Amino acid sequence: PNPVNALSAHVRQSLQTAIVNALNDPSILAIVLVGRPDGKGVFSAGADIKEFSGNSGGSVTTSEPGGIPTLNDLAHLLEGSSKPIIAALTGACLGGGMELALAAQYRVADKSLKYGLPEVKIG
Repeated sequence: PNPVNALSAHVRQSLQTAIVNALNDPSILAIVLVGRPDGKGVFSAGADIKEFSGNSGGSVTTSEPGGIPTLNDLAHLLEGSSKPIIAALTGACLGGGMELALAAQYRVADKSLKYGLPEVKIG
């Protein structure tokens, strides 16, 4: 389980696969990114901080050809989309989750949304 929808290597790879599949499917006219299908919980609390140590099999910041996509790779995929992408925001939308939401063409939020870029306080 991933209660905060941390953007781990596995989640980034799954997102990339799902988005590419949706972009290539002519029956899909738009893409909606949600944290949970029931709208409860969080959109994404950002990067999986365990990956900053480099022990997770994927890197948050370094892209390898054919490897695990970075947050930047996902942002470029969203920004270059030929179909509208909507980020449905609820709960927490922090750090990399916020970056992902900003890369979507549209954002909608409910009253529970807390958003920000807390990493600016690190270092």
